[in-house]
Amino acid sequence: ATKIHTLPFKSPTTAASGLVFPDMGNSGDGSQQMAEQLAEVLPEQPWAYLKYDNSRILKTETIAHLLTKYMDHTGSEYLNAFTSSMGIMILLEAAKIAGIPIGVIFMDSSPSHIRDGYGSKAGIIAAKLPDTGVAGKFLGTFIADTIRPGGEEVLSNLAHAVREANSGGSTKLFKSHVKILKSVDFDRDWEDFSGILHPSHTIAMFASPKEENDNTVKVGQAFLGHQKFLARFCIPLDRIELPFAGHADAKEAIRLGTPWLRESAARIEDLYSPRRPL
Repeated sequence: ATKIHTLPFKSPTTAASGLVFPDMGNSGDGSQQMAEQLAEVLPEQPWAYLKYDNSRILKTETIAHLLTKYMDHTGSEYLNAFTSSMGIMILLEAAKIAGIPIGVIFMDSSPSHIRDGYGSKAGIIAAKLPDTGVAGKFLGTFIADTIRPGGEEVLSNLAHAVREANSGGSTKLFKSHVKILKSVDFDRDWEDFSGILHPSHTIAMFASPKEENDNTVKVGQAFLGHQKFLARFCIPLDRIELPFAGHADAKEAIRLGTPWLRESAARIEDLYSPRRPL
């Protein structure tokens, strides 16, 4: 089943615990690698990562339940989150359901709406098709790669489709992610998030490659969408541009974002740490 996996951590309770929310369809070890890199950057707090079950439909209510258990386990009040691509949607929806306040948000190539995706129309159509197992995942991956800007490398697209098909023969995770993307509307429902976002404890950053280097998300448009949404809560959003990265290059985003991550996490701990003397 979809689970939260916690990295070893033996220090006293911290104000915030960290969690990685991987991108669409990521059921491999990508989220674990992100969490381990973040644990090196911020060793003073617990870190964990979500790992999706590719054979089942994903529901944000399930993630909300897992979040509640994780926060009870760590004893922290705030959640610091690293979100890769559409992981931002899952974070905010699940935290809203669970009523968990957000501390640091570091978004990497994250859409603010389904229309921010280059292949959003094709994805909506594909999500309505029957689950055809390995063949469906292979064909869907190949088509998705081909319709992206600069996606003319047929052999490369075929190789990627083979790798994806071998990693799990189901399109259920993809279909459920598209459903989540379609249902989230920050413009329409922004007030629903007032219980978890607040300028006194929420700090946000948007990292992405240059517009021309991201063939999945229209990152300039997505940044403006997130900036508008967070501005409703008086939370500023800055941007780190990754000059040599592609879409959702988490390793590079964390590397260039390390100074900001350390400063922001330290602010949360200084203000809200349960170890702080009265």
